[in-house]
Amino acid sequence: VGGEVFYTHLGGDQYSVTLLVYRDCDGGQAELDDPAPLGIFNTTTNVLIETIDMDLDSVVQIITEINSSCVTSPNDICVEVGYYTEIVTLEQILAGGYTMTYQRCCRNGITQNILTPDDIGATYTTTVPGTNSAPNNSSPFFLNLPPNYICAGLPFTFNHVAIDPDGDSLVYELCTPFEGASPANPSPDPPGAPAYTELGWAGGFSLANMLGGANPLTMDPVTGVITATPGAVGNFVIGLCVSEYR
Repeated sequence: VGGEVFYTHLGGDQYSVTLLVYRDCDGGQAELDDPAPLGIFNTTTNVLIETIDMDLDSVVQIITEINSSCVTSPNDICVEVGYYTEIVTLEQILAGGYTMTYQRCCRNGITQNILTPDDIGATYTTTVPGTNSAPNNSSPFFLNLPPNYICAGLPFTFNHVAIDPDGDSLVYELCTPFEGASPANPSPDPPGAPAYTELGWAGGFSLANMLGGANPLTMDPVTGVITATPGAVGNFVIGLCVSEYR
């Protein structure tokens, strides 16, 4: 269903890396990886440095409540999140830094706004900058994720704010999610190297209009607040990104 990778600098060459993976748990879908292979690449050369096997620490089902007269909570939607955390040692390098990546196939087959959802996976990635730009950096992370379902045809607002442990400036934007992995190799170990390919939007959908309809999904670049009035009932993929500047 989705995912996120972020990290916290612990001092010296050590980082605490967290991977969150969201899974459709209705109807016997593929289980969460345990362990989940996290590839670490040199950002300048895209060469694999090492693969970290991240153990599955816990799994929590996400409960969504809608305070609206438009719908009662559906009983055929189940989303759970797997939490993975490992301490990683990364030698400080001057330029480029590191790219950390996890990939998994496949997406939910009923997803309407992307091409061939049954045949493509996802790539979740983040960058540790070199010491020439941001030494001892910790990445931002989102405080909360949007609910599993919202009401079609009604305005929706959600504060998708992130925090940065270093106090770096944050800029938010909609982004096209990456493809990643395939049915033939659904959990690649190691994951594929950068650069990554953006998924293809189905007809009538785009980065500028991920949910369809006359009132597209938007994201405030300063506050991270997202707004939308979905134009149709369905299952949709969206991409929400935050970048940090020092």
